[in-house]
Amino acid sequence: MVACHSHWPNQFACLRQILLLWLLIPLGADGLAQGLERPMVVGRDTFAFPNELKWAYTYNPETGRMEHHSREPAAQFANRCVPMVRAARQFYFHAEFQPKSPAVNSEEYARLVREVLTRNPRRPERGMEKKVIIPGYTNLYDFSAAHSHLLQKAIGGSWQSYVQLSNARMVFPFSRRGQQKLNDWLCNQLSEKRPVIVHVVTFPRLALNHTILLTERLQPEGMDNKRIGASRATGVAYYRGYDPNTPERPILIWYQKEERQFYYPRTEYFEGGPVNVYQIMNTTRY
Repeated sequence: MVACHSHWPNQFACLRQILLLWLLIPLGADGLAQGLERPMVVGRDTFAFPNELKWAYTYNPETGRMEHHSREPAAQFANRCVPMVRAARQFYFHAEFQPKSPAVNSEEYARLVREVLTRNPRRPERGMEKKVIIPGYTNLYDFSAAHSHLLQKAIGGSWQSYVQLSNARMVFPFSRRGQQKLNDWLCNQLSEKRPVIVHVVTFPRLALNHTILLTERLQPEGMDNKRIGASRATGVAYYRGYDPNTPERPILIWYQKEERQFYYPRTEYFEGGPVNVYQIMNTTRY
Protein backbone atom coordinates (compact mmCIF):
# COMPACT_ATOMS: atom_id res chain seq x y z
CA MET A 1 0.00 0.00 0.00
CA VAL A 2 1.67 3.17 -1.14
CA ALA A 3 0.61 6.76 -1.47
CA CYS A 4 2.35 7.87 -4.62
CA HIS A 5 4.42 5.17 -6.26
CA SER A 6 3.18 1.68 -7.02
CA HIS A 7 4.53 -1.58 -8.46
CA TRP A 8 7.29 -2.05 -5.87
CA PRO A 9 8.85 -5.12 -7.58
CA ASN A 10 9.55 -2.98 -10.64
CA GLN A 11 11.11 -0.36 -8.39
CA PHE A 12 13.51 -2.88 -6.89
CA ALA A 13 14.76 -3.72 -10.38
CA CYS A 14 15.23 -0.03 -11.13
CA LEU A 15 17.03 0.53 -7.82
CA ARG A 16 19.59 -2.13 -8.62
CA GLN A 17 20.36 -0.42 -11.92
CA ILE A 18 20.73 3.10 -10.55
CA LEU A 19 22.42 2.36 -7.24
CA LEU A 20 25.98 2.43 -8.55
CA LEU A 21 25.31 5.58 -10.58
CA TRP A 22 23.94 7.28 -7.49
CA LEU A 23 27.02 6.42 -5.46
CA LEU A 24 29.34 7.80 -8.14
CA ILE A 25 27.73 11.23 -8.30
CA PRO A 26 29.67 13.70 -6.11
CA LEU A 27 27.85 15.31 -3.22
CA GLY A 28 27.11 18.98 -3.86
CA ALA A 29 26.05 22.01 -1.88
CA ASP A 30 23.81 21.25 1.08
CA GLY A 31 20.53 23.09 0.80
CA LEU A 32 19.09 25.92 -1.20
CA ALA A 33 21.02 29.07 -1.91
CA GLN A 34 18.57 31.44 -0.26
CA GLY A 35 15.07 31.77 1.06
CA LEU A 36 12.26 34.14 0.18
CA GLU A 37 10.61 36.94 2.08
CA ARG A 38 7.28 35.22 2.72
CA PRO A 39 6.46 31.63 3.66
CA MET A 40 4.96 29.21 1.19
CA VAL A 41 1.26 28.64 1.95
CA VAL A 42 -0.77 25.53 1.09
CA GLY A 43 -3.97 26.54 -0.69
CA ARG A 44 -2.30 29.59 -2.21
CA ASP A 45 1.10 28.52 -3.53
CA THR A 46 0.07 24.95 -4.38
CA PHE A 47 -2.06 23.17 -6.97
CA ALA A 48 -5.84 22.92 -6.68
CA PHE A 49 -5.97 19.48 -8.31
CA PRO A 50 -4.73 16.32 -6.55
CA ASN A 51 -2.21 13.64 -7.23
CA GLU A 52 -4.90 10.99 -7.44
CA LEU A 53 -4.61 7.77 -5.47
CA LYS A 54 -4.09 4.74 -7.66
CA TRP A 55 -5.84 2.52 -5.10
CA ALA A 56 -8.87 2.87 -2.84
CA TYR A 57 -7.96 2.42 0.84
CA THR A 58 -9.90 1.11 3.83
CA TYR A 59 -8.70 1.20 7.43
CA ASN A 60 -8.91 -2.14 9.26
CA PRO A 61 -9.34 -1.42 12.99
CA GLU A 62 -8.44 -5.00 13.92
CA THR A 63 -5.00 -4.87 12.34
CA GLY A 64 -4.46 -1.11 12.55
CA ARG A 65 -3.39 -1.18 8.91
CA MET A 66 -4.74 0.07 5.61
CA GLU A 67 -6.12 -2.38 3.07
CA HIS A 68 -6.23 -1.44 -0.59
CA HIS A 69 -8.29 -2.51 -3.57
CA SER A 70 -8.90 -1.42 -7.13
CA ARG A 71 -10.32 2.03 -7.65
CA GLU A 72 -13.31 2.68 -9.90
CA PRO A 73 -13.12 4.67 -12.02
CA ALA A 74 -9.38 4.38 -12.48
CA ALA A 75 -7.25 7.38 -11.57
CA GLN A 76 -6.27 9.60 -14.50
CA PHE A 77 -3.52 11.65 -12.83
CA ALA A 78 -1.74 9.43 -10.29
CA ASN A 79 1.79 8.61 -9.07
CA ARG A 80 2.99 12.17 -9.69
CA CYS A 81 3.91 13.30 -6.20
CA VAL A 82 7.55 13.99 -7.17
CA PRO A 83 6.93 16.21 -10.22
CA MET A 84 4.01 17.94 -8.49
CA VAL A 85 5.94 19.08 -5.42
CA ARG A 86 8.87 20.11 -7.59
CA ALA A 87 6.58 22.15 -9.85
CA ALA A 88 4.86 23.81 -6.89
CA ARG A 89 8.22 24.90 -5.51
CA GLN A 90 9.24 26.19 -8.94
CA PHE A 91 6.21 28.49 -8.99
CA TYR A 92 6.99 29.68 -5.47
CA PHE A 93 10.58 30.42 -6.49
CA HIS A 94 10.09 31.89 -9.95
CA ALA A 95 6.53 33.10 -10.59
CA GLU A 96 4.69 36.31 -9.71
CA PHE A 97 0.92 36.40 -10.12
CA GLN A 98 -0.71 39.68 -11.15
CA PRO A 99 -4.52 39.42 -10.94
CA LYS A 100 -5.10 42.98 -12.22
CA SER A 101 -3.22 42.34 -15.46
CA PRO A 102 -5.25 41.12 -18.47
CA ALA A 103 -5.49 37.36 -18.91
CA VAL A 104 -3.77 35.82 -21.93
CA ASN A 105 -4.63 32.84 -24.14
CA SER A 106 -3.81 29.21 -23.38
CA GLU A 107 -0.77 29.14 -25.67
CA GLU A 108 0.82 32.05 -23.82
CA TYR A 109 0.02 30.54 -20.42
CA ALA A 110 1.63 27.29 -21.57
CA ARG A 111 4.76 29.19 -22.58
CA LEU A 112 4.91 30.96 -19.20
CA VAL A 113 4.48 27.67 -17.34
CA ARG A 114 7.33 26.08 -19.32
CA GLU A 115 9.58 29.00 -18.43
CA VAL A 116 8.80 28.63 -14.73
CA LEU A 117 9.40 24.89 -14.71
CA THR A 118 12.73 25.07 -16.53
CA ARG A 119 14.37 27.63 -14.26
CA ASN A 120 17.00 26.80 -11.62
CA PRO A 121 15.25 24.60 -9.02
CA ARG A 122 17.70 25.47 -6.24
CA ARG A 123 18.00 29.24 -6.55
CA PRO A 124 14.81 31.28 -6.04
CA GLU A 125 14.50 34.62 -7.75
CA ARG A 126 14.45 37.66 -5.48
CA GLY A 127 12.69 40.69 -6.86
CA MET A 128 9.60 40.83 -9.04
CA GLU A 129 11.52 42.07 -12.07
CA LYS A 130 13.32 38.71 -12.36
CA LYS A 131 10.25 36.52 -12.01
CA VAL A 132 7.92 35.10 -14.63
CA ILE A 133 4.72 37.17 -14.57
CA ILE A 134 1.47 35.17 -14.64
CA PRO A 135 -1.32 37.66 -15.48
CA GLY A 136 -5.00 37.41 -14.63
CA TYR A 137 -4.77 35.25 -11.49
CA THR A 138 -4.13 35.81 -7.80
CA ASN A 139 -2.07 32.71 -7.03
CA LEU A 140 -1.13 29.23 -8.19
CA TYR A 141 -4.15 27.63 -6.55
CA ASP A 142 -6.60 29.78 -8.53
CA PHE A 143 -4.54 29.47 -11.72
CA SER A 144 -4.40 25.68 -11.48
CA ALA A 145 -8.12 25.44 -10.78
CA ALA A 146 -8.81 27.28 -14.04
CA HIS A 147 -6.10 25.58 -16.13
CA SER A 148 -5.74 22.11 -14.62
CA HIS A 149 -5.29 20.31 -17.96
CA LEU A 150 -2.59 22.72 -19.11
CA LEU A 151 -0.64 22.36 -15.87
CA GLN A 152 -1.04 18.60 -15.65
CA LYS A 153 0.37 18.29 -19.14
CA ALA A 154 3.32 20.50 -18.20
CA ILE A 155 3.99 18.56 -14.99
CA GLY A 156 4.35 15.43 -17.07
CA GLY A 157 4.20 11.70 -16.53
CA SER A 158 4.44 9.44 -13.52
CA TRP A 159 7.78 8.05 -14.79
CA GLN A 160 9.47 11.01 -13.05
CA SER A 161 8.54 9.50 -9.69
CA TYR A 162 10.05 6.14 -10.62
CA VAL A 163 13.39 7.22 -12.13
CA GLN A 164 14.22 9.75 -9.42
CA LEU A 165 17.81 8.97 -8.35
CA SER A 166 16.94 9.51 -4.71
CA ASN A 167 14.79 6.36 -4.73
CA ALA A 168 18.03 4.44 -4.21
CA ARG A 169 18.51 6.04 -0.79
CA MET A 170 15.60 4.21 0.80
CA VAL A 171 17.32 0.81 0.63
CA PHE A 172 20.06 1.95 3.04
CA PRO A 173 19.58 1.91 6.83
CA PHE A 174 18.36 5.09 8.53
CA SER A 175 20.21 5.82 11.76
CA ARG A 176 18.59 7.75 14.59
CA ARG A 177 21.55 10.13 14.54
CA GLY A 178 20.92 10.74 10.85
CA GLN A 179 17.25 11.54 11.47
CA GLN A 180 18.27 13.90 14.29
CA LYS A 181 20.66 15.73 11.95
CA LEU A 182 17.91 15.99 9.35
CA ASN A 183 15.54 17.47 11.92
CA ASP A 184 18.14 20.10 12.86
CA TRP A 185 18.72 20.87 9.19
CA LEU A 186 15.00 21.21 8.52
CA CYS A 187 14.67 23.68 11.37
CA ASN A 188 17.38 25.83 9.81
CA GLN A 189 16.05 25.65 6.26
CA LEU A 190 12.45 26.40 7.15
CA SER A 191 13.39 29.25 9.47
CA GLU A 192 14.86 30.88 6.34
CA LYS A 193 11.65 30.18 4.36
CA ARG A 194 13.31 27.55 2.19
CA PRO A 195 10.68 24.88 1.48
CA VAL A 196 12.18 21.40 1.45
CA ILE A 197 11.13 18.41 -0.65
CA VAL A 198 11.33 15.19 1.37
CA HIS A 199 10.80 11.52 0.62
CA VAL A 200 8.84 9.72 3.35
CA VAL A 201 9.13 5.93 3.54
CA THR A 202 8.40 2.89 5.71
CA PHE A 203 10.82 0.68 3.73
CA PRO A 204 11.26 -2.31 3.91
CA ARG A 205 7.59 -2.34 4.89
CA LEU A 206 5.58 -1.32 1.84
CA ALA A 207 2.99 0.91 3.50
CA LEU A 208 4.22 4.38 2.50
CA ASN A 209 6.49 5.65 -0.26
CA HIS A 210 5.59 9.28 -0.82
CA THR A 211 7.05 12.71 -1.51
CA ILE A 212 5.81 15.92 0.12
CA LEU A 213 6.99 19.52 0.37
CA LEU A 214 7.64 20.87 3.88
CA THR A 215 6.89 24.59 4.06
CA GLU A 216 6.96 25.65 7.70
CA ARG A 217 8.07 24.65 11.17
CA LEU A 218 5.29 25.23 13.68
CA GLN A 219 5.64 26.41 17.25
CA PRO A 220 4.59 23.81 19.86
CA GLU A 221 2.30 26.19 21.73
CA GLY A 222 -1.32 25.30 21.15
CA MET A 223 -0.62 21.99 19.40
CA ASP A 224 -2.99 19.15 20.31
CA ASN A 225 -0.49 16.35 20.87
CA LYS A 226 -3.14 13.89 21.97
CA ARG A 227 -5.12 14.37 18.78
CA ILE A 228 -2.18 13.74 16.47
CA GLY A 229 -0.64 10.99 18.61
CA ALA A 230 2.56 12.75 19.67
CA SER A 231 3.99 12.56 23.18
CA ARG A 232 4.50 15.92 24.87
CA ALA A 233 6.93 14.40 27.34
CA THR A 234 9.57 13.72 24.72
CA GLY A 235 9.62 17.14 23.04
CA VAL A 236 8.22 17.48 19.56
CA ALA A 237 9.13 19.43 16.41
CA TYR A 238 6.15 20.03 14.12
CA TYR A 239 6.29 20.55 10.36
CA ARG A 240 3.53 21.69 8.05
CA GLY A 241 3.68 21.00 4.35
CA TYR A 242 2.06 20.36 1.01
CA ASP A 243 0.78 16.87 0.31
CA PRO A 244 -0.22 16.71 -3.38
CA ASN A 245 -2.64 13.88 -2.51
CA THR A 246 -4.75 16.27 -0.41
CA PRO A 247 -4.52 19.75 -1.97
CA GLU A 248 -7.40 21.11 0.10
CA ARG A 249 -5.44 21.07 3.37
CA PRO A 250 -1.81 21.00 4.60
CA ILE A 251 -0.16 17.88 5.98
CA LEU A 252 1.36 17.86 9.47
CA ILE A 253 4.28 15.60 10.34
CA TRP A 254 6.29 15.65 13.54
CA TYR A 255 9.61 14.58 15.03
CA GLN A 256 9.85 13.23 18.58
CA LYS A 257 13.24 14.29 19.87
CA GLU A 258 13.78 11.69 22.58
CA GLU A 259 13.08 8.85 20.17
CA ARG A 260 14.77 10.67 17.28
CA GLN A 261 11.87 9.51 15.15
CA PHE A 262 9.64 11.17 12.53
CA TYR A 263 5.92 10.42 12.47
CA TYR A 264 3.33 10.71 9.71
CA PRO A 265 -0.37 11.24 10.51
CA ARG A 266 -3.21 8.95 9.64
CA THR A 267 -4.56 9.83 6.21
CA GLU A 268 -6.91 8.24 3.72
CA TYR A 269 -3.94 6.27 2.32
CA PHE A 270 -1.77 5.55 5.42
CA GLU A 271 -2.71 4.41 8.91
CA GLY A 272 -0.21 6.76 10.53
CA GLY A 273 2.93 5.98 12.50
CA PRO A 274 6.74 6.12 12.44
CA VAL A 275 8.48 6.85 9.15
CA ASN A 276 11.94 7.62 7.85
CA VAL A 277 12.50 10.91 6.06
CA TYR A 278 15.20 12.22 3.77
CA GLN A 279 15.59 15.33 1.66
CA ILE A 280 15.61 15.22 -2.12
CA MET A 281 16.16 17.81 -4.85
CA ASN A 282 18.20 19.97 -2.49
CA THR A 283 21.70 18.75 -3.36
CA THR A 284 23.46 17.86 -6.57
CA ARG A 285 23.38 14.17 -5.64
CA TYR A 286 19.64 13.89 -5.16
